[in-house]
Amino acid sequence: SGILLENHIQANLVDANQNTALHLAIQNGHIDVVRCLLAESDVDVLTLNAKGMNCLHVLAAFCKNNTQAIFEILLKHHSTFPLDIQDSQGNTALILAYKNGQGQLCR
Repeated sequence: SGILLENHIQANLVDANQNTALHLAIQNGHIDVVRCLLAESDVDVLTLNAKGMNCLHVLAAFCKNNTQAIFEILLKHHSTFPLDIQDSQGNTALILAYKNGQGQLCR
């Protein structure tokens, strides 16, 4: 087992902005942390932060590194990820990707 399981990480704890460790790892493009959280914890990929953003919204709006690879990892882990969920501003992940120059996510 990995370090997360060994240390009984609570992957669904949130910070002051209601971001989980997965939100933050995605926002910063830390692909290895994303893989680890998805493989070794019970992190909820559908958790919404204070802005009503799930991890795909965060990926589309903020991630600048490893964006496509992280997207593929998320979809592989959660193949039925609902792509039409809107954040608190009414944006889907697709709209955020388009607005933020993440065209590769729009395909």
